[in-house]
Amino acid sequence: MANVAFGHLFACSGIANSTYYAGIDLGMSLGPIVGGLLYGNAPIQWFYPLSMLAMPAAWLLYAATANCVHGRTR
Repeated sequence: MANVAFGHLFACSGIANSTYYAGIDLGMSLGPIVGGLLYGNAPIQWFYPLSMLAMPAAWLLYAATANCVHGRTR
């Protein structure tokens, strides 16, 4: 009975959880690679300023894909 009443709610929760955990896995796997490339190819003085670009890049990625995830315009 709960599946009938809350089936859509649980489906949305599953999408949110899978997206969240995929993001964590992606960050843990690509973070050291990108950090190593940055450390090997950029002067150490630029390491922190270039690392600050990660958050705006994440927001831009979210803004570009939010319509696909949520299925509506904001």
